Amino acid sequence: MRKTLLAAPLALVACAQPPETIAASYVPEVTFYTLSCQDIGNEQRRVDVALVTASAQQQQARSNDIAGVIFLGLPMGSMSGQNVAPQIAQLRGTREALDRAAVRARCGVVPSA
Repeated sequence: MRKTLLAAPLALVACAQPPETIAASYVPEVTFYTLSCQDIGNEQRRVDVALVTASAQQQQARSNDIAGVIFLGLPMGSMSGQNVAPQIAQLRGTREALDRAAVRARCGVVPSA
C-alpha cells in the first residue's frame, strides 16, 4: 500500500502538461515577411483556431492521464499519443512570429493576448 501511495505523485508528474503552461517555441518571423497584411491576418486566425483545438486535445489528454493514474497507475493519455504539447508550442511560436511580422509590416493587426 505504501508503494502505491508513493508512486501516485510520481505518476502525476508524467501527466500531460496543462495547455496554458506550455511555452511557445521560437519561430522566426522572417518566414512571414512576404505575406500581405491580409494574409498575415488570415494566418493568425487559422493558427488561433488550431491552437484552440490543440489546447482542448491537450486538456483531454491531461484528464485521461489523471484518470489513468488514479485507476491504473499509468498516464494513459500520454502513453496513447494524445499529448500534443509540441504542437501547442509550435502554434504559439507561429502566432508570436505572425504578430512580429504584422508589426514589422505595419499591418495594424492587434496581437494575441
